[in-house]
Amino acid sequence: MTMRSQLLGFAGVLLMLSGACDDEGGGARPTGTATATVAGCTADCDDGSSSGGDGTGGGDSDVTTGRGDGDGDDGDEGPGTSDPTDAGETCGDGIVQTGEACDGDDLDGRSCVTEGFSGGTLGCFSDCSLNTAACDECGDSQLGESEPCDGLLLDNQSCESLGFDGGDLSCSGCDFDTSSCYQCGDGQIGGPESCDGVNLGGATCESVGMGGGGSLACAADCTFDTAGCAVCGDGVQNGDEECDGTDYDEPDCAAQGCLDCIWQCDDECGLELVYCCDDFNFC
Repeated sequence: MTMRSQLLGFAGVLLMLSGACDDEGGGARPTGTATATVAGCTADCDDGSSSGGDGTGGGDSDVTTGRGDGDGDDGDEGPGTSDPTDAGETCGDGIVQTGEACDGDDLDGRSCVTEGFSGGTLGCFSDCSLNTAACDECGDSQLGESEPCDGLLLDNQSCESLGFDGGDLSCSGCDFDTSSCYQCGDGQIGGPESCDGVNLGGATCESVGMGGGGSLACAADCTFDTAGCAVCGDGVQNGDEECDGTDYDEPDCAAQGCLDCIWQCDDECGLELVYCCDDFNFC
């Protein structure tokens, strides 16, 4: 081969290499073993990522065209549309909406009682969730705002402070249990009361030791009134006694056929005629 032919061949190779890099920098790096700077290439002659697609996260480069696909993983998405019913968007507007348990003073009809507490004041947190801190829980041995009592805690109250005469106050269901309190005059026998009004508890004169019979009653202080009971030998005619000692009303002697007569009270408080004066028995 002549020198001229060799020079022409070498020139053709240079032209091919220089065509691999265009003015836009979009060509791929030439392959092969030669890595030296090729005449006509600029600094943009790289793996194509510089002039690749418009993805903000750096998209993948097409090794053939040198252009990115613009589909970067870290690219920012465009402005989205939020759900207007989302609690994060509406919380604080004072109206309960989807996703909110409450909103400000709007508790959506809820109360401490509906939430399983015995009472108290239900509130609302700033994130539109329920605030039960001021609710009362019966049985926690803490006196809540709406609880008269809780367990053994009676808030220093007693039967007397509640208007009864006495008795033992207790707590049931965080409310006062006055079933063991007593009040004279309520018709119920309680505490030290022997009776209450017409309620004698089944007692009689005989059951209270008045063997002569009679009518047992209840005094104003709820103790037995035995004035109507008969006790033979006490010197007082009462009950079904005809007499007691010298206490008796003397019957009419004429009704007995006597002009004059003498009566005597026996040991069983019965009245007997011991002397009768008539025409045949001179007085």
